Amino acid sequence: MKAFLQDLAGQGRSRIVILDLPPLLAGHDVLSILPQVDCVLLVAAVGTSKVSEIEDCYKYLQATDVVRFVLNKAPESAARYAYY
Repeated sequence: MKAFLQDLAGQGRSRIVILDLPPLLAGHDVLSILPQVDCVLLVAAVGTSKVSEIEDCYKYLQATDVVRFVLNKAPESAARYAYY
């Protein structure tokens, strides 16, 4: 997999490869790929993901250069605000 990802990334400077992987704590598959990626998008769901699980993920993601976080399934607020 390491050789495949290196070959795929080396085919062009503007190439962006997105890997849709299983949950980080679900198994060792994701952990073995983390050193091969440049950026991680961590997705958590309101009511499903626990704070302790997100903290555990952070321990594994400290070695990545860029980490982004998306909070999914957040309830819509009753108060509507508009920003321009």
